[in-house]
Amino acid sequence: MTDERLRALLSSTAPHEEEAGRRSWRVVSDAFGTVRVWNPAAVRMFGWTEEETIGHPNPLLSPEGDPELRARLAKFKAGQETEVAQRAARLKKIRERAAGPGR
Repeated sequence: MTDERLRALLSSTAPHEEEAGRRSWRVVSDAFGTVRVWNPAAVRMFGWTEEETIGHPNPLLSPEGDPELRARLAKFKAGQETEVAQRAARLKKIRERAAGPGR
């Protein structure tokens, strides 16, 4: 999925959600911690502009931030399997077994 498509999906809201969307900050980072979406409410909340954040390391994931998240990002960057990848692989095997042979 392209960054533009992701931004379009995340910015599209139903009319009744529009007002809540203006107040709710939305920040999306990829698996490497690079900001892909930084909405106007995030600008108001944290002070960094879209130009300062999109395409750059997420300032909310600072070295002083969540050590568990930083460790997971480091594993992912190193090409090591993460807990999420392991769970996805197990789920795939379960679905394949449930579907039976030849399906």
